[in-house]
Order: sequence, then C-alpha cells, then structure tokens
Amino acid sequence: MDMYVGGGVNITLREWNNILYPPEYRRKMYDLRSDNGTLVLYFHSNDIGGVNLYFSISLLEVVGNMFSLLRKQCKEYIRSWFFKKHNIKQYRELLNFPVIDKKYERDCI
Repeated sequence: MDMYVGGGVNITLREWNNILYPPEYRRKMYDLRSDNGTLVLYFHSNDIGGVNLYFSISLLEVVGNMFSLLRKQCKEYIRSWFFKKHNIKQYRELLNFPVIDKKYERDCI
C-alpha cells in the first residue's frame, strides 16, 4: 500500500456542484488523498461529533484485484493500514487534521 498509495496525506474540502447539491442540503465533505494524488477516502462530520467515512471505489477495486479480496475485506485492509500509519484509533480523529473546520454544520454560501 505504501508503494502504490504513498505515505503523505493531503486533505482538501470537496468542491460541490451547486445545481446537484444546493448549499442548504450539503455538508462539508473532505477528500483525503495521498502525496501522489490517489484518493484514499472521503468523509464528513455528522451531527453527534463523529465522522461518516466513505472509501474510494477505485482504490477498493485495485486492492481487491491485487489480493483477490471482497470489497468488505478491502475496506478493512485499507482502514487498518491508514489508521495504523497515522496512529488513528477512532474515525473522529480525522477531524483533528489541520485543514478541517471544527464546526459541525452545513456549508453556507
């Protein structure tokens, strides 16, 4: 995983399509990419201070094809690799990365 994905983390606020996702119905969604630009996962905060986490479909397919794993197994493999690499124990710790806005509210434009 280190060779394919890379070691660093770049988190950016996802750009939204204003027609498909009006501001009053969307949350701040963050893309978590590696140094080489590979999308690892994306997430947003929820109403109870936690995180809803979604894995990159393309990365799931690559890992699944490499190791002949089911998608559920790939998610666990990627999650454990990433969390171990960055010393994360709970999903909500993703909110501690410096770029994350600490407010658990919807975007306002």
